[in-house]
Amino acid sequence: MAGGFPNPIPGLAPGAALIELFDSRRETMSERPSAELHYLAVNCGDEGVVRLQCGAIPSYYNNIPLQSIEIAERVNDTTWKIIARFGIQNQTVVQYDTSGGTQHITQSIQTVSKYGDYCDDLAGAIGYDGEHVQGVDIVIPNLTWAETYFLTDSQVAAAYPYYYMLTGKVNSYVFRGLDTGRCCSWAARARNAVQRVCGRSRSSSPSR
Repeated sequence: MAGGFPNPIPGLAPGAALIELFDSRRETMSERPSAELHYLAVNCGDEGVVRLQCGAIPSYYNNIPLQSIEIAERVNDTTWKIIARFGIQNQTVVQYDTSGGTQHITQSIQTVSKYGDYCDDLAGAIGYDGEHVQGVDIVIPNLTWAETYFLTDSQVAAAYPYYYMLTGKVNSYVFRGLDTGRCCSWAARARNAVQRVCGRSRSSSPSR
């Protein structure tokens, strides 16, 4: 059995204490950081006393909130192994791409002004060379983004029909700052891990 840190957490029950083990503090640094702290609850005669000891476990570890506490093993009559898991729930990860495309246009929306003494009225034609309207290529801004949510099984199961009906639809109200009809839902994807991961892809481009 691994030894404890020099300063055990004082017990919430008389004579009891919570000792953090040396193989504790396992941490994962990623988009969804997580950590585990391993303890021994000593001088605890039953589960009720152990639960009291668990109240001494910190609510955060390196700014990661406490997610669950497991009474993992009864080592002997009065010693119990405790695992505290820290992680971020209901986190949203957003990825986006603003790569634009080009569009060839031959007509302007309006003629702002004319210069010179002899300016024909070309009715908004762009690049007229006397025979053909050559037009011009312009850059069209485009925004595509995906939102990833980490949800429980029950949350995702209840949402399947809803996401199905949204595919190919545009927003009927202001959404993420975009006016009505400017955002299209492309797809929703889910995969099963410890928690389900649900992603939604959307795009928006300016009306012309």
